[in-house]
Amino acid sequence: MFLADVVVFGPVNSASSQTNQSPLCCRSPVRGIRNASVNLTPLFQWWTNHQSSGATTIISLDSPRPLAAWKRIVGTKSTELELCWVVDADIFANPSTSTNARIILQNPPVQEAQQYDSLKSLIPQYSLQITNAQKAYQEHLKAEQRDQARANHYLQYWNWFPRAAGESYLQQANRERAAASAAQNEEREAQQAVDLAEKELSAIPSSQGDYLIDCFALDTGKTYKGLAVYDVGVGYP
Repeated sequence: MFLADVVVFGPVNSASSQTNQSPLCCRSPVRGIRNASVNLTPLFQWWTNHQSSGATTIISLDSPRPLAAWKRIVGTKSTELELCWVVDADIFANPSTSTNARIILQNPPVQEAQQYDSLKSLIPQYSLQITNAQKAYQEHLKAEQRDQARANHYLQYWNWFPRAAGESYLQQANRERAAASAAQNEEREAQQAVDLAEKELSAIPSSQGDYLIDCFALDTGKTYKGLAVYDVGVGYP
């Protein structure tokens, strides 16, 4: 383990003060590694300022890179071990240089992966609710218009028909109107749920509809069965 990269840092400037937008990998700066704490904010700021935009690097890579032992890990889980993942990863030492390797990832982002899958499964459920609510709204609206027309007809010719029949249709029209309004509210709430789920999904790394590991992890300098061991640390995401 690189002990120089597992230290407690003092206050640093917030990454939000940067004009460049931080990539998704720059999240959860405070990590716990073996009873020590590390603040990755300096690395996040450096990475954000040096990230590539197309084929052009925003700032040259001449400025010193903080926390050199922390690498950006981008990849997918191959299998699980006890408290670890085996990951097929692209390992970035800087925004423009990477190597490919199968690695061991300690403290993997299990909860984030589960959250992604949960949000992804919720969207079609809410979408079905929207479709059903729209259908119910149209049905209740049509029934309301029908019953209102019948009520108007009976009440207009009350001397020919029992007035109670017209009033009965009017009450039914009011019930259908209330049901149509309830269906509209259900559609609105389901759409809000879809929008929220999509917003939360957009904040989680993914590729082609699947969860993607994209975070910084410490190169511990150790190996397990020939695979390099990296540690995300406690506190991510």
